[in-house]
Amino acid sequence: MVFDGSAKMSGGSAGVFIARVPDDGLQWLVGLTGIVLKGDVTRGYLNGNSLTSSSGNTTANGFGATARVGWSFDNVLAAVQVTPFGSYTYSRTHLNGYTETNGTFPAQFDGFNDTAQIVRVGADARYTFAPGKWVWGTVASAHKINNSDGEDISGTVIGLFGLTVPASPVAKDWIETTIGVRCPAWNSGAIGASITASMPEGFQTTYQVRIGVTQAF
Repeated sequence: MVFDGSAKMSGGSAGVFIARVPDDGLQWLVGLTGIVLKGDVTRGYLNGNSLTSSSGNTTANGFGATARVGWSFDNVLAAVQVTPFGSYTYSRTHLNGYTETNGTFPAQFDGFNDTAQIVRVGADARYTFAPGKWVWGTVASAHKINNSDGEDISGTVIGLFGLTVPASPVAKDWIETTIGVRCPAWNSGAIGASITASMPEGFQTTYQVRIGVTQAF
């Protein structure tokens, strides 16, 4: 991707969670999730002194599991709840092999897997300013406990030679901060929004925005 390459992926995921989240005392959560993706990948490279590219499409699938335990302290200050926590997350994604269909030197790429095991230690804080309405934030330290890099990518420049592309390095330690808000929207339903910043040492800070709807039954 260093020579103006890109990847555009779309798909869907589904998950199930079981949790105990009282306002005061022991909290715990366990969850399972699965994901499917389909997308287009454009590989940029040099042809002499000029930039060119080849593209193809592929699919991917994955699954994950998470567990979290914490202890909530209610009314640390007026209407403020603080919850120190620890969590463990396992995820595995498989990207299927694909063949590029255009460009000067199209290539065929083999499938590969990516596995991540991440532990987090941190704390949540929540301020309730009206019944069912609150703002909340999280600060956590995250650590990837398995090899920080993914698998090398192998393949063939069609009709010419085999190739191996080293996996891009990824962060092993980073700080995550989140701020969010939750407001009731209708009977037993609410809308929430949050933004998370992941700040690894030596890598670029990334941001993730979430907007969600919840409904109690």
